Amino acid sequence: MQSNSKGCCIYAYNIDRIDYFSQAVAAADRVNHYLDLPVTIFTNAPRESKHNIIVTDLPQPNYRLKKVWHNLNRTSAFDNSPYNKTLLLDSDYFLCTDTLKYHFESNSPFLVAQEIYEPATGKLVTYNLGKTHIPIKWATIIMFDKSDESRNIFECAKYVEKNYLYYATYYGFKEYPMRNDYIFSIACHLRSEEHTSELQSHSFISYAVFCLKKK
Repeated sequence: MQSNSKGCCIYAYNIDRIDYFSQAVAAADRVNHYLDLPVTIFTNAPRESKHNIIVTDLPQPNYRLKKVWHNLNRTSAFDNSPYNKTLLLDSDYFLCTDTLKYHFESNSPFLVAQEIYEPATGKLVTYNLGKTHIPIKWATIIMFDKSDESRNIFECAKYVEKNYLYYATYYGFKEYPMRNDYIFSIACHLRSEEHTSELQSHSFISYAVFCLKKK
């Protein structure tokens, strides 16, 4: 790994009803196009693709309405990423501009989205975690480097994931499904957000619409 290497990582594990790998390839194509970055897709079976493929074990199952999917792997991204500076995206996050390119110039070791843009009202909205006043961090999009600060956040996230039921009770949110958003929100809170910066830019659309602006 070169010291100045930059790239994007996407996790994609298929389930019976959804081809997450094909979705990840479509997302990766847009990263290539708009950001001119290499993309590594993590999946559980060998695949043919122009993108870098790393085969891993299937993550532990996660459940929602008696249906299972495998998305509990974000906490390993620091260890898994082959890049010195990594953009971590959901497989359903489809870029439409090159705005995220400018965040690679940031000196912040860990960036995560916090505000959501509501198209219906035109307002920026911040949601709180459970019954607290702690703002939710949206793990749909994270940018991090290989610094100790980033490592500490991911190690804390692993601890939260391992003890998720305890934190669900403590912070007052539903025990299932396990949400990466909540895991990283708690990790950032426990780290006192000393080394955490809010990622902002112009609007992007996935399952959530973020308000992002150039720094």
